[in-house]
Amino acid sequence: MKVFFLILMALLLIGGGILLQRFGFDAIRKTRELARLPEGKVIGVIPGEVHLRGTTKIFNAQVHTPYTHAPCLHYSYTLEEETKDSDGDTSWKVRERKSESVPFLLNDETGQIVINPTDGIKWNLTRNQVNIDGKFRHTETYLQGGEVITLFGFAQANERGILQVGFQEPGVYVPIITTGTEVAERVSIVFKGVMMVWGALVCWSLATVVFCGILGAYRPMVYLVMLAVILGGSLAYFGYTMMHRDAIAAVERLKHQEEMADLMVQKEDGLPLWGNTMSPRRVEIRSELIASAKRTRETLYSFPENLFLPMWGLSGFEKQFPCVDYPLDNELRWKQKTARFSFLLAGSICAGALLVALIAAWFGFGQLRIRRFIDNVTTAKPAGISYGLAETVGVVSFADDDQKLVGPLSGQTCCYYHYKVEEKKGSGKNSKWVTLQDDKEVKIFYCRDESGQIRVDPQGAKIFTNHQLVSKDGDMRYTENWVQEGDQAYILGAAQVDPFTGSSLYITKPDLKEPFILANLPEQTIKRYYAKDAILWHNTSINTLILFALMLFGFAGSFAPSNLLLAGLVPVAYLALVMVVLVFNDLVDLRQRVRKAWANIDVSLKKRADLVPMLTQIAEAYFQHESPVQESLAQMRNLLGSQKQFSSAEATQFAQAEHHFTTSFIAIREAYPDLKASEVLSQTARTLTSLENEIALMREGYNNSVENYNTRCGKIPEIIYAKLFGFRQADFFNAPFEIQQVPKVNLS
Repeated sequence: MKVFFLILMALLLIGGGILLQRFGFDAIRKTRELARLPEGKVIGVIPGEVHLRGTTKIFNAQVHTPYTHAPCLHYSYTLEEETKDSDGDTSWKVRERKSESVPFLLNDETGQIVINPTDGIKWNLTRNQVNIDGKFRHTETYLQGGEVITLFGFAQANERGILQVGFQEPGVYVPIITTGTEVAERVSIVFKGVMMVWGALVCWSLATVVFCGILGAYRPMVYLVMLAVILGGSLAYFGYTMMHRDAIAAVERLKHQEEMADLMVQKEDGLPLWGNTMSPRRVEIRSELIASAKRTRETLYSFPENLFLPMWGLSGFEKQFPCVDYPLDNELRWKQKTARFSFLLAGSICAGALLVALIAAWFGFGQLRIRRFIDNVTTAKPAGISYGLAETVGVVSFADDDQKLVGPLSGQTCCYYHYKVEEKKGSGKNSKWVTLQDDKEVKIFYCRDESGQIRVDPQGAKIFTNHQLVSKDGDMRYTENWVQEGDQAYILGAAQVDPFTGSSLYITKPDLKEPFILANLPEQTIKRYYAKDAILWHNTSINTLILFALMLFGFAGSFAPSNLLLAGLVPVAYLALVMVVLVFNDLVDLRQRVRKAWANIDVSLKKRADLVPMLTQIAEAYFQHESPVQESLAQMRNLLGSQKQFSSAEATQFAQAEHHFTTSFIAIREAYPDLKASEVLSQTARTLTSLENEIALMREGYNNSVENYNTRCGKIPEIIYAKLFGFRQADFFNAPFEIQQVPKVNLS
């Protein structure tokens, strides 16, 4: 059932994305069509698409608005009723919606022409009136005579041969009547188009996430590659398709305009279009044609459209339309106005999108980093864990009953529980659960398998569990999650020297920003959890970065298909960035583990170095005639000198000398009962052995870290980053230490 629901969701997202993409690209295409249609005068109108601006006048009759009865040329009326739902919330529901128009005249300084409004026009009028009468709201938007409007329509002759402007004839235009400006209309249309295109990309990216869930393939890098291909490829494909159709439509419209212009002027005065006659109408018609040709050439010769002209059969534009090089009497009048998003609109969206993208990328890289930790740390048996970041699997067990917890609701013996008590407040849509009690408890336990066991302190761990119990009693809800004794546990944390034994390790919270995870779930489930979160965060970041790029293009007033091609590079660039960051972070983390492991060894060595003065006094008092002790102690003093830091080679020499001293010291002490009974020597032997065991435990973890780090630095592509950013090979620590039994201090 769950799989069926996910498949249905993915199909709905894909279908919704296709619809949004189609409407969005259509809106952007319409905006470019409007931009190529220069504003003309009534005197220069010929059959075909027109762009006019002038003052409205009454032609034959007017209509009246339904509620206020205001005389007008067009109105749109909406009747709404105020209603209340069961929770008392009010809303307005539409009861009636209607509109009506009559033919009117458009007048400018060169003449007037009849306008025939029909259905399908995009009206944008400033005259708006809202009246509330009881529980009814009446909204009227209308156009009256004497108002200045801009329109895009289609001119054709009526049965008497008189040109009129209609809005239902097919052509390369958008039927618009507005009391605003052409630029404002273009901005309004293209903004909706850009948001729909972005919405389509969001739908497709979410569909990709859902398909990953259906297949159970939560692999962030695979997902990012798929996303880069899908989003980048779709933007590139539709950008190219729109660019192709845009160019073909522009040339076809220009051909039609030139043919109709030549036909009209010859019909009116019997002379060719480009003859020497210079009547005002002929001048206006020719100027509109030249301006259209210049705008079309600007479109065709921009990058990258100019690269594809031979492929589309559009080469030789100047030969086909020589008028493109003709001068215009008033270049400023015919200059195309740039339609751009307002600074406030584009700036606020860009700032918000960039902020969300950065935050999402930060969390995405954080989740991906934990996933990489899980991948990069090798699972070891509890008895085979080495010092440093460690991963193991075993059964939760306890040494005695005092260490156990008992779940408040489940009654199960556990090492962790999260118990919550909630009360339901309110009713209906306003109801919510209020937390009254929220308790979390953890206890130290042992992770055990056939190889042995290791102590685990779960304080501060991120805990995952599949045990949950929910109980309801009236308006009360009780919930408990727990990890119980006998569960198969997955643990990722820091293996450190156990302060209680001094000769073994235990798992605890890492000092650095490394993950600490306890789960009674399989490792693959935990990896999928972090991978899914990383995918969702990176998906958010990529989509908001694409929105950021689209808004930047909108603010620049550039809505060319080539910009969609550039926006398609965003997911590709993001994928490249993720790959660079992941490899670099892996090397940094591995190097940091080496440095941290060595820092711990260095601290332990300094502890041993601090013992040298005391050891000298002991040697003078008890071992004056023991040459092995004296020689090792002298070598330690020579190596120590005044230095504060040990290199790997120096630390190895010092540790070897100290090891020889400790071995001789303990052997001589064991050989002489009087020395063995000395409290000072017993305490010294215990200190020396504990410190040697500490380094022995740390050495293996350090050398494992060095091996992992050096291996990664030698692989491709890591070797490139290592050389580029100065990641140098680390040295192994080869001191001959073994874990020894810590001598007991005889206090009797």
